[in-house]
Amino acid sequence: MLFLFEYASCTGDELPPEVAVEGRAMYLTLHRSLSRRAEVVSFSASPEPPLPGLERPESWRHAFAEAAERCESALIIAPESDGILLELTKVVERSGALNLGSSASAVAVAGDKYRCYRALRGLPQPETEVFRGRCSLDLPVVAKPRWGEGGTRVVVTSEEELEQVPRGWVVQELVEGEPMSASLLVGDEVRVLSLNTQRFSGTSYAGGDVVGGEVPEEVVAAAERIKGLFGYVGVDFILGEEVSIVEVNPRVTTMVAGLERALDAELGEVLLKNATSERLPELEVRRRVGVRKLRGTCPEAVAAYGGYCIAVEVLG
Repeated sequence: MLFLFEYASCTGDELPPEVAVEGRAMYLTLHRSLSRRAEVVSFSASPEPPLPGLERPESWRHAFAEAAERCESALIIAPESDGILLELTKVVERSGALNLGSSASAVAVAGDKYRCYRALRGLPQPETEVFRGRCSLDLPVVAKPRWGEGGTRVVVTSEEELEQVPRGWVVQELVEGEPMSASLLVGDEVRVLSLNTQRFSGTSYAGGDVVGGEVPEEVVAAAERIKGLFGYVGVDFILGEEVSIVEVNPRVTTMVAGLERALDAELGEVLLKNATSERLPELEVRRRVGVRKLRGTCPEAVAAYGGYCIAVEVLG
C-alpha cells in the first residue's frame, strides 16, 4: 500500500483557496496515476466535499501517523511554512515506510529560503538576507516569506514600502529576466523532466507552461548541492543575461498537473521506479502544455476549490 498525503486535501486546516486549489490539482493528478500502480491510501478532513475515496478522520495527525505505519511507501505534499513538511517527513522516516520524496534533512535546508541561499553559495543567485527592519541591499528588492509556498512575492521599490515588509521575511536582490522553473527527478542522479515558464498575477503564482528546451546546468547543480533531495524536485530561477537560482522546492509542485500530458509518461510509475532504483521510461517533453490558475470554473479544469480552478491545456 502507498500513503498519499496532500495537506490542503487531507486536513481541515485553512489555507487560502488560491493555494488550496493547487494542492487539490496535485493530489488528483498523482492519485490517478499512482492508483494504476499501487493500492493508494489517504483521507480527508477538509470542510469541502471530500475527494473520491477519502474519509474524514477525527484527527488528521493521528490518521497520518497510522497510515504511515501500515503502508510500505509514502508521498507527502505539504507546505514548508510552520515546519509542516519537515514534521511530517520525520514521521514517515520514523515509521520505516519508503519515502518517495525528499529526506527531512533536505527539507530543513531547501524549505528555508535563507538557509537554502547559504547552501547554494558559489552558484549564481540573488543576494539574499533576512529582513529584521533594515536592508543592506539596493532597492528595488523582492520580499517573500522565509518559509512557505504559493509563490507569494512583493517587489519593494521604496523605503516606505520596505517598512511594511514583515520581520523575518527574506529580501532578495531584484534580478531582471524571465521567471522559469525546472521539474527534476532526483534519484541515483538528477534527471530533467521539464523546463517551465512561470506566470504571476499580482503577487501570487498563476501557473506556467511545460515546455521543451535545455535546462541550465546551474539548475541541476543546485539540486545536486542539497543532500537528501529525492523524487520530484522543483527549482525556480531567473533566465536573463545569466541564470540566477531563486529557490529549491523539496516536494511536488503545481506543474505536475501538466507533466503527464507533456511527457506521455505515467508519473506514478516514474516516482515508484525512481524510489526502487528500477529502469525508468523515456522522459522527454513531447508537447507544450499550459497550467493555469484561474478564478471561477472552466471546462479544462483538473481541480476546483473555493472559487479557483487549475486548468490544463495542450498548446502544441
